[in-house]
Amino acid sequence: MSFFQKIARLLRVGKRLAFDQSKDRVAKPPDRYLERLDGFCGLLSECMALSRRYGGYASPTNKHFWGSLLFTALCTRACSLAFVAPYSRWARRDFEHWDFASTANIARTILETRLTFFYLCAEECTPDQWNCRWNAFNLHDCLARIALCEASPSMASDEESLDVLNKQAEELRERLRNTTTFDDLARGTQKRILQGKQAHLEALEDIAVRAGIELAVYRWLWKLMSAQVHAYPYSFYRMYAEASGRGVQTNMEEQQATLMLSFCMTLLVRSRDEFKKLMQDIESQPRRPVTA
Repeated sequence: MSFFQKIARLLRVGKRLAFDQSKDRVAKPPDRYLERLDGFCGLLSECMALSRRYGGYASPTNKHFWGSLLFTALCTRACSLAFVAPYSRWARRDFEHWDFASTANIARTILETRLTFFYLCAEECTPDQWNCRWNAFNLHDCLARIALCEASPSMASDEESLDVLNKQAEELRERLRNTTTFDDLARGTQKRILQGKQAHLEALEDIAVRAGIELAVYRWLWKLMSAQVHAYPYSFYRMYAEASGRGVQTNMEEQQATLMLSFCMTLLVRSRDEFKKLMQDIESQPRRPVTA
């Protein structure tokens, strides 16, 4: 039996064994949480409409191209958060499932996307600085693809594709070395970037501060969200003591979900405003015809 056949069998068995979780419903949803959820979904709708409005136009600069792509990615991640949020009008389900770990994972991705959008598309910098940032991203992407190919049993023997990628990596390293910005970096940072271990030229927390997030807030929320990514002890040791992690509605789950929605709203607001500023003249550019 193949792997996919086993999965299909498990899904069929799971369907037969499905049980009624309607007992986990509560008569009155939490007002403060619902208010924050409504605000988040309204803001997200505005951002998605903005993304569609400015979509399809020719990009006059690389900043416009990557700005459009990253803002779309930000909306997509935020949409996923709206779908998993309990009591969301964006999703239909038989019962409400409360899972802070999943919410925190998506929220951390939204934060990372927000910081990359600011760093590459909204923050003012010199052409040399921007080219250095962009080529560091290109190199990181290239080396990540090489590592994935080498780890894949079916792709590791594709020497032709690996050779092309390795040549691209060397070309990108040379581009980086030819920028003044890269030359000014600490040697340790240069080494990590050239090895594909670091995509940004500096620490994310430094970018976060310039993007409008207080350092203490960033460090606290980053640790809180990151603790849910892996099944390390912190993520499950106090599940019962703290009344969380069981899928049911508790005060702790409500507070944590409200916190994630509030934080992500601040990220969307700043990104929305920066995206508007970036795209303010884009409608003067030619637009691709809409195809079915």
